[in-house]
Amino acid sequence: AGPQLAAGSVPGRQVVAISTPPTLSIAEADVGSTLVGFTSDEYFVAVINNGPTTFTPSTVTVSNGRFAINRNEGTCVLGAPVPPGADCTVRLTFTPDAPGPVSGTLTVAEAGFGAVSVSSTVRGTGGDPMLRANPGGKDLGTVVVGQASPEILFDVENISLVPTSVSSIEVSGANPDDFAIVSN
Repeated sequence: AGPQLAAGSVPGRQVVAISTPPTLSIAEADVGSTLVGFTSDEYFVAVINNGPTTFTPSTVTVSNGRFAINRNEGTCVLGAPVPPGADCTVRLTFTPDAPGPVSGTLTVAEAGFGAVSVSSTVRGTGGDPMLRANPGGKDLGTVVVGQASPEILFDVENISLVPTSVSSIEVSGANPDDFAIVSN
């Protein structure tokens, strides 16, 4: 028996195109407390392309004007393709104009038909800062499931005008048990 063709099909080679959008992930960011009227240190948020296709960011926006995107430093604002397994970063600062908590939505999106986007919440608080983590964020890279990543160091600095102490350290988010805290 010869090859089976659907009624009305043209014999010969056929081309089939399948478009599969990339799967993206982005963490929420809390930049902590910043003195009212002053600009925070710069923080970064990574957009991870989990595949299976390339993501080409076209726009990066934040819904609250008290958060500012550094368009000269982050790699998501360049419009360069992000292949599966790679990431791009958004760098942002926070300038509170009043005491209290502030939040906004950070969105990184492609343009055109079938475009994908990813959004996350960014938070900060206007008030007297006490402690600051340095660096403000760190990409831990790709780690094999069940294996430990290289140790990443964060310094916790007192940036207030009065002495303070640390009573506890906690990891929160989607998978806090994936992380271990070691202090010295």
